[in-house]
Amino acid sequence: ITAPDVSVAGLTRGSGVGTSGTGAARAWGGVAFTNVSSATAIATNQFVTFSVTVNNGYQVSFTAVSKFDYRRSGTGANNGVLQYQVGSGAFIDITNLSYTATGSSGGSIGAINLSGIAALQNVGAGTNVTFRIVNFGGTSSSGTWYIFDVASNSAPDLAVLGSVTPAVIL
Repeated sequence: ITAPDVSVAGLTRGSGVGTSGTGAARAWGGVAFTNVSSATAIATNQFVTFSVTVNNGYQVSFTAVSKFDYRRSGTGANNGVLQYQVGSGAFIDITNLSYTATGSSGGSIGAINLSGIAALQNVGAGTNVTFRIVNFGGTSSSGTWYIFDVASNSAPDLAVLGSVTPAVIL
């Protein structure tokens, strides 16, 4: 689901994220989040990303990650870091993530405020903003981590909120 005047590049697995032979019902993610730190997970491309770009004539200000539902196995990633990148700049940490729930019912992470991050406010047209979820701490290469449909309905399971406004050109 996207807003008018915004383009979204959907979820993408880093090349170090594996997928098992069995699809995950109501979920998207992978296996092999076995690094011991975010730095080693990044070095081995064990992360997921998605990008947002506002269309010409507009600007976007991000306010929150309002919904973040997940599921992990007992040997899947139990830690993560949410990061952002504006344009081709460096990735910057937003917050640490803790995946405490295990099993088939999944869990939810509370809202993450983005409104206080100056770099994510009034982002101009054509500037790509990439969000990256770096997961680590799994104890088995077959351990799973997914963005998951906890409520088993059509509501979003990962949602980033913001406002898109016409750009003021002086």
